[in-house]
Amino acid sequence: MDIKFNKPRLKALLESKELMKQRYSVQAAKQARRRITALRAASNLHELPRQGSLHPLHGDRKGQFAFSLGGKLRLIFVPDQDPVPRLADGGIDRRMVTRVTILEITDYHD
Repeated sequence: MDIKFNKPRLKALLESKELMKQRYSVQAAKQARRRITALRAASNLHELPRQGSLHPLHGDRKGQFAFSLGGKLRLIFVPDQDPVPRLADGGIDRRMVTRVTILEITDYHD
């Protein structure tokens, strides 16, 4: 799958194990690396392994997806296709999502 990053600083952060450990934790750095590797290895969003707590978001984050990085910390991304592929019920067709943009690392639970 093709991956873009919302900001160059985010890309630099996610590509540096040391920066991730400094800013977040050793666990978050390891999990982020695994999640990015899984995204790159998959042909589409549907192929991603179910472990890793991949889940669609709702409410004001509808259309976004999150991977758990440990605790409440999440790696947030969106399909990067125009138009976003949809199912008949309006949901996102994960089999057709082949490009994503990583938006942020955050704890959106507060």
